[in-house]
Amino acid sequence: MGRRYADVIVERLARVAAAMPGWDAATRTAFVRGERAIVDAQVRGWRREAPWAAWQHLRTGELVQYGESLAAGRFDLIEQLGAALYPN
Repeated sequence: MGRRYADVIVERLARVAAAMPGWDAATRTAFVRGERAIVDAQVRGWRREAPWAAWQHLRTGELVQYGESLAAGRFDLIEQLGAALYPN
């Protein structure tokens, strides 16, 4: 099971890495906004619960769409996901 998860993660990250050189400024900004939203959720989770608390949402399915959204360049969905994990 671990190997299958690792293979999926590597495949998705490879897609992102291959796409990055072709990103324009708007795409880079959207990527940063999405990743910032995820990091902000991690920090809010840490402050409210414990380190890496936000990633506990993997078990409940709330972060399932992160990897595919990243690979698909849907950084707007990642931004929404981060905001929903630990609302202000």
